[in-house]
Amino acid sequence: MKNYKTLPHVSLGDFPLRYCVASTPRSGTRYAAALLSKSGLCCGHEQYFCVDKIILQSCLPYFGDSSWLSVPFLHLLPDDAILFHQVRNPIKTIQSCVGPNNKGRFYDYSKDRRPESPWFAFHHDHTIDWEWPDTSDPIAMENHFWCEWHERIEEEGRKHRYIRYRVEDMDENVVRVMFSILGQRSSYDRQKVRDALGMVSKKTNHRGDRGKADASIITPRTRKLAEKYGYEF
Repeated sequence: MKNYKTLPHVSLGDFPLRYCVASTPRSGTRYAAALLSKSGLCCGHEQYFCVDKIILQSCLPYFGDSSWLSVPFLHLLPDDAILFHQVRNPIKTIQSCVGPNNKGRFYDYSKDRRPESPWFAFHHDHTIDWEWPDTSDPIAMENHFWCEWHERIEEEGRKHRYIRYRVEDMDENVVRVMFSILGQRSSYDRQKVRDALGMVSKKTNHRGDRGKADASIITPRTRKLAEKYGYEF
């Protein structure tokens, strides 16, 4: 089985990545890719950062990539690449990750047993060095993952040109700022962006009813970080 920590990571080829949308799972990275592409900023979804191909090996001429799988490898971005940090309300994100059975990705997590699924193996390889707060509680582990992943993006944001936004606020103004920071101001078409906003469903990659949740499922650490990002509970 592949080990996602030891494989070679960089193969930019003829199409260097100009920007990356980084986030956690279940935070709208597929939605962002569709919206940005239809707005005129060609954006792949897990084309460069993907479990199957592994990091920056796309032969497709995407201008950028939107992928939560990028986070362990953001330090390999080209120096002039732009890092867009996309966040989503942690209550919605964590509830979507754990699902209706409250098991999620970490219900049987073990450092001594590597999962068969490539997606869960990716989690295993990139969290094996972590000190988990409570491995008997999948929701607590999802909270820990949410915080660690976002804090890693922030850390890499200190080394690149970086903006952070909430996916719930993604509107014409946010897209306009993205065009501007990418040096594509002359390509910005207001009507095209408005059409894209009306066309791309916010339920892109929706996985059905995950049940209702409230702030009781987030930890104090998650709450503090989310409040920094502008969420109120």
